[in-house]
Amino acid sequence: MWDKVIALFEQLKANSLAVKESLAKLTCAEDRVKAVEAELATTRTESSGKDAKIVSLSAELQTVTTAKDAEITTLKASVETEKQRATNTIAAQGLPADQLPDATTGTEPGSRGNAWATYSKLLTTNPAAAGTFYAANAEAVLANRPK
Repeated sequence: MWDKVIALFEQLKANSLAVKESLAKLTCAEDRVKAVEAELATTRTESSGKDAKIVSLSAELQTVTTAKDAEITTLKASVETEKQRATNTIAAQGLPADQLPDATTGTEPGSRGNAWATYSKLLTTNPAAAGTFYAANAEAVLANRPK
């Protein structure tokens, strides 16, 4: 009978140690949960600050975009005004409108400029490039030639 009592105490002792180990693990897990919750709260706080910054920067971007769009519109109007002023100035010199040269005189083949004016300019500045330009754009050069 004493053997059974001793065995029972041994069993109680083993169970007590297991409970103590489980309590230690539980305490450790609770500490880890508290640390993760604190980290989550910090992350949420930082995130809300960044959300406000994103909203602020988006509003600033919209303001800058609106200002640049207005500036582009103003510049386009200025360009049109200057084109009209140039046309009026040339017309005041007695040239008919159909003899006025194009406003653009690009030097690249296929550009929308006056091919004859481009060719003439290249002849004075770079004869080799003029030859290349003429070879690539002969029809346009001859069509834009003054008569």
